[in-house]
Amino acid sequence: MAAAYTLDDAEARAARYPDSFQIPNADLRARVRAGDLVKLLFMGADAAGEAVTERMWVVVVQVTDAGYQGTLDNDPTRIQGLSAGTEISFEPRHICGIWIEGDDAGDDWTKRMRQAPHSFEQAD
Repeated sequence: MAAAYTLDDAEARAARYPDSFQIPNADLRARVRAGDLVKLLFMGADAAGEAVTERMWVVVVQVTDAGYQGTLDNDPTRIQGLSAGTEISFEPRHICGIWIEGDDAGDDWTKRMRQAPHSFEQAD
């Protein structure tokens, strides 16, 4: 089955719901690079044909003039026709979260998925 999905515009959603839907700022979303893990909003249909939205992680593979190329890092639970490894094209406006490594989050994965700005600095 071919994947039938669209990506929701996280930037537009954040503008509609500023008190309940926060995303990384525009500068951070524009500075994502190959190897980063980002969360996108996939809209599609479940087995019964009902419209569903799933937030899923994508590994950035390449930065392009049009945005980014990546691969889906997990299998959806409800959207039909998508699986880990599916190639995804997206833009900074689609990013609703960025996975942060090397901070003080320890083993708490909820602290690693940041909407708040971070420096993207590499240690020397």
